Amino acid sequence: MKQLPYNNSICIKPWSHLYILPDGTVRPCCIMRDIDKNSLGNLKERSLKDMWNSPKMMQLRKDMLEDKKPSMCEKCYRHEAAGLGSVRMHSNNNFLEELKEVPSYTETNGYSNKFDLIFWDFRFSNKCNLKCRSCGPDASSAWVPDAKKLSKNHAEREKITKCEFVDGKVNIDFVKEHIDKVKYIYFAGGEPLIMDEHYEILDMLVKSNNTSCRLYYNTNLQILSYNGYNVLDYWHKWTNKTLTISPSIDEIGERAELVRKGTDWKRTENNLLTLIKAGFNVRPNITTGALNVFRLPEIITYFYENGILDKQQSYRNFNINIIDYPQHLHIRALPDAFKQETKIKIINFIESFEKTTGCEIRLRFSYALQLLDEPHVPEWKDTFIHFNKQLDDIRGESLYETIPELKIMIG
Repeated sequence: MKQLPYNNSICIKPWSHLYILPDGTVRPCCIMRDIDKNSLGNLKERSLKDMWNSPKMMQLRKDMLEDKKPSMCEKCYRHEAAGLGSVRMHSNNNFLEELKEVPSYTETNGYSNKFDLIFWDFRFSNKCNLKCRSCGPDASSAWVPDAKKLSKNHAEREKITKCEFVDGKVNIDFVKEHIDKVKYIYFAGGEPLIMDEHYEILDMLVKSNNTSCRLYYNTNLQILSYNGYNVLDYWHKWTNKTLTISPSIDEIGERAELVRKGTDWKRTENNLLTLIKAGFNVRPNITTGALNVFRLPEIITYFYENGILDKQQSYRNFNINIIDYPQHLHIRALPDAFKQETKIKIINFIESFEKTTGCEIRLRFSYALQLLDEPHVPEWKDTFIHFNKQLDDIRGESLYETIPELKIMIG
């Protein structure tokens, strides 16, 4: 990892980026804690330019320039303390030159004299073809019918939530105005590969000869073709230095089809192998919590045996994305004795894997191992049991038959 300029707190995002949600809410970043508290407002009421130098954004910049660590950014700092990389470090390394310029156009109170959205995370819709147990209706249209059965709070919710206007313009017209300047786009969802805006943005990038713009995908990889578009036709126009495909794979086989409801595992496998054979830069993302932390050895072994892990990247091209919310799926919902068994299992796997490959992967697991040592939270376990029973009843599934290790929660 390259050395970061200035200090250990600063992140390029408050100078380059805003995160737009399907309902029009805007936040400084997608992984911040206290998501309601740290909202900058809604596009139905305020403009992006107004939010750009709002009191929260100015304080965020001021703290970072003074080498103070804002509490809303705790997740990144926690990952770094555990020896992991973080979204902050990844973002800074993509914008090192831009980071150096930050003091030249920032006032001491955090006011930025430059409004330059060069780093996008615009999630204009919650349109999705899956309803993962770790997700919900805000990020998945497929989740809405189940959410209505789970709670009266969702009774009036529309299936599709869509941010159609940005600063008084149709969303895609707003994008068009900034397409020449963008340098990095994070495509996530919902599911980006079934969103019309995604393909319109790619068309604009190609037409403006901006294929140097870096693209990072979080996708469930259920489809590669949509509405007459074949995403591979676009991706071949980028290089492996500028395109990363991060398929969300939290389990394999029948377990994957339960954890990420709507998954066709055979289709996932076929699409994964298609990407590997075509030479794309694939980096699986494992959303990790109470449903699967004990299965990390099996999942990563699957990646290794099927050529998904890349020797040139020292077999480290995978992410372990720890669930903070919902808390009932957090690692600490698991009983302490089971967590200790899981810790020993993972440590033994790491040692075996490193001995076999000669490559160090230990750091990838450091935060998960740290959480396995933290105390069990009984309330989270109780909610885990209640939530999964309700979902099993609605979906006609059986969590404990498909994932028998979790019988420890009810036994």
